[in-house]
Amino acid sequence: MPLSWGIGSGLTSSSILVQLISPDGQVVDQLNLAIDINVLPSVALRIVGATGQGRVARVDLGAIENDRINRSQPLGVRVWSTSPYQVTYRSANRGALVQADLPDRIEYELRAAGAVVDLTGNRPSTVGQRTSSLGDLHSLEVVVPPFEAQAGKYGDRVTITVTAS
Repeated sequence: MPLSWGIGSGLTSSSILVQLISPDGQVVDQLNLAIDINVLPSVALRIVGATGQGRVARVDLGAIENDRINRSQPLGVRVWSTSPYQVTYRSANRGALVQADLPDRIEYELRAAGAVVDLTGNRPSTVGQRTSSLGDLHSLEVVVPPFEAQAGKYGDRVTITVTAS
């Protein structure tokens, strides 16, 4: 019985015909074997279009201009799930790029499918259903509006959590 991300969570039943075959190819005996499989709600996530290795992906905005709207290269989150799911986003700096030793903050927005997401981690910003084996792709974009801040290297860490229902 093939199992993939396309199967939904819950109890799945199937039967297999088991046959005892003699050396000359005759069916000597057979049995219908009932199989019950309990598929638990589970999810997997992959970030696409960002660089990095392992569990940390990096989005390099390059040199951002303070007098115009800056946008990241396209990226996204692909989710595979056996049940309904939700995705939350939590920014370590509450939606701001910061430098370690300076008080300047550059506010930004993270958008999923064009909509601004909540970066507090308190509300799911993306909700989906059980996926096929291809998963669901949710497009993401980082948008930095015009700002005033000193030059330097700025950063933030966003934790993406996907939860099965």
